[in-house]
Amino acid sequence: MAFQQGLSGLNVYSKALDVVSNNIANASTVGYKTSQAHFADIYAGTLYGATNKQVGIGVNLMAVQQQFTQGNISITNNPLDIAINGNGFFRVQKSPNDQSAYYTRNGQFHVNKDGYIVNSNGTFLTGYASQDGVTVNPASIVPLTIGTGGIPPQQTGWTSSVYPDQGGLTIGVNLDGRDKKSTTVNGTPIMALQVETTPGAPGVTVAGTAQTPINGTLTYQENTPPGTGGKLLGGPNGAIEYDGASASSSVTLNWNGALITISGTLANGATVNVTTSDAHLNITSRSNPNTEPIILTYNAGQFSGNRPFTTVEVNGTPTPMPITYTSGDTITIDGVSFVISADASNPLKDGDVFTIAPPDLAWERLIPFNWSNTSSPPFDPSMYSFSAPATIYDQSGATHILTNYYVRRGDDGVDARTWDVFTVVDNKYLVSSSSTTPTATLAFNADGTIDLANSSPNTGRVPLDLSSVLQLDGTTVDLTSDLGGYNWFRQTAGSAFNMNLRDSTMFGMKHDVNSIVQDGYAPGTLTSLTVSESGHITGGYSNGKTKIMGQVALVEFKNPEGLQSIGNNMWLESYASGQPTIGEPGAGTRGLLEGGKVEDSNTDLTKELVDMIVFQRNYQANAQTIRTQDQILQTLVNLR
Repeated sequence: MAFQQGLSGLNVYSKALDVVSNNIANASTVGYKTSQAHFADIYAGTLYGATNKQVGIGVNLMAVQQQFTQGNISITNNPLDIAINGNGFFRVQKSPNDQSAYYTRNGQFHVNKDGYIVNSNGTFLTGYASQDGVTVNPASIVPLTIGTGGIPPQQTGWTSSVYPDQGGLTIGVNLDGRDKKSTTVNGTPIMALQVETTPGAPGVTVAGTAQTPINGTLTYQENTPPGTGGKLLGGPNGAIEYDGASASSSVTLNWNGALITISGTLANGATVNVTTSDAHLNITSRSNPNTEPIILTYNAGQFSGNRPFTTVEVNGTPTPMPITYTSGDTITIDGVSFVISADASNPLKDGDVFTIAPPDLAWERLIPFNWSNTSSPPFDPSMYSFSAPATIYDQSGATHILTNYYVRRGDDGVDARTWDVFTVVDNKYLVSSSSTTPTATLAFNADGTIDLANSSPNTGRVPLDLSSVLQLDGTTVDLTSDLGGYNWFRQTAGSAFNMNLRDSTMFGMKHDVNSIVQDGYAPGTLTSLTVSESGHITGGYSNGKTKIMGQVALVEFKNPEGLQSIGNNMWLESYASGQPTIGEPGAGTRGLLEGGKVEDSNTDLTKELVDMIVFQRNYQANAQTIRTQDQILQTLVNLR
């Protein structure tokens, strides 16, 4: 019997050494699961059941069991290498149309010529497909594909991905509540000077007759209907003569679109010589200068703003203060001229002495925003306090710069918390019906938060109609039409480019951009792939956008040791393993995925080498039992 026992031991430990050798051979096989030899003793059967004299007849290899313990995870350079950290298996199939399933832990995948994700033996990885690049369809398992084509552009402003009710462009700024620049100072848009007379001196009027540098062609027009007041006639040497049946209180000149009013009592035949000097409009003579002062005023849009003055000239001569008044004197402050005239209700005599005080030094007057008077960008900084540019995209994906210019209305009361917003595209096109009409108006509460009720529009949503924008020359163009070669922006009837400004504030801190969010983008090409722990395969594009290609599904078995190994790092379902359950990574005990990594073989080389020594000793010991039994038999034979 010892021969049979020894032979069974030799056979079993030979196979055990085979198991160890196979484990060692696959020590570097990705996803390999080590096997373990399970042994069982053998006893002869008996009709009378167990006895205390029963001797076993050897050993048997009961099973070679794979051990599905977690292997180490190593980093690779392939974004489609995927490691499972858990109990799940990848589901693969032989072809896109073959539904026969195979299972593997080897996550070394790549893209074949048709865009399918496959492993090294050509089987196709399966999971949940995505149709819209945002979500996946968990209703069916399909071979996963990678779309290598580009992503089309999306125009800014017509979607609601930022705010469902506001549109796709948001510009939120902080407007500095400490800013001391506005279009009106002391409640009036006309430049004025504060005048302090010497003690006991009568009052004086310094008329707001700022002679702002302008260029253009002088024309003149009647200020009163025909037949009621007279008209202006061109006179010799540039003189303009008033020809009326009676005296007129005012006449109007037009200088390059700027209305200039000459007030005073002009009798029939009175003349005013108008010349230009250093790009200024000057009044050089007038009728009855001692009794009929001429006051030259400009509309508010022509002023260059209040400035602290340092130089005072009287009739072109630098003069210290106080100044001795003489009827008709012109005072020039920092290059801006004013005509002194007597106050009709409190006349000032020639030779009276008075002091000129500068305007409110805490505030600087802005030139009201006037697009048609802007020759070229950058725009005159005295027209606005702050600007916020944002990149937008047209329907072809080309980039454009949309800039909001913020202009404070006034220095007092509600006006001090109200800002006009002018919107310009590409520094060429004003989105407005006129050169001085703001795109929107922002009002703020005393605490600096937005006051939508008093803003315009009062929703904070500003519809920008790009079908009629104003150019610098005053003409309009349609940026949504093929006419003129534009057709940059798609704009259907009843829709507009919606811009949201409701995130703006007016706190006591520097002008700044709080946020710029827009939903447009340029076309892009695929530049990268990533796999998330939930199995989502995401493509990254050159325009910064991402798109979900699909989601890897994982399979779980009740008894993975019961799977049938078929080589090539794959297993088949068997009766012993039970049926698979399919789901997304992270559900149940399937585990999570790690992209750009692989799971190493779980072979423990140290253990395998020790087992090899043990099995070798066991093999040698069984051989020795056979030799010993042979010697015993030889002794019996020699007894004859």
